[in-house]
Amino acid sequence: MRPVGGISPSPRPITVVEEVGVSVSLDPYLTLRGLAGYSGLSTRKLRDLLVDPHHPIPCFRVGGKILVRRSDFDRWMGAFRRNGIPDLGAIADAMLRELQGESKYESGGQARQLRVRKGRVGRGETTGAAEVQNGR
Repeated sequence: MRPVGGISPSPRPITVVEEVGVSVSLDPYLTLRGLAGYSGLSTRKLRDLLVDPHHPIPCFRVGGKILVRRSDFDRWMGAFRRNGIPDLGAIADAMLRELQGESKYESGGQARQLRVRKGRVGRGETTGAAEVQNGR
């Protein structure tokens, strides 16, 4: 810049910032509505889970407001984690197929054979019932 009237402008002061701190709460307290949005559960279901006698959600009650810390909820939710849902129908079918293959086993020196027959259990469900026959 050119000096005006023979006076040069004074240089602007330089501010050096070595570190910037950002104040963001990474573990916020959530209202039930906020927790419903975070978890995907309805507020009604969350209210039921707050008073569950076996495994209640940890919370804070401030006046009439219910607050849940996100980390507490995540820890609580971790107790329900499963790595897969067992398919009981497939397990039962595999056992029946194995039994229908007329697997033989030894018992007391005598060969016995398992035969599977289907039986009624009511309301249309069927179950496999094994009959043991002596191999004589």
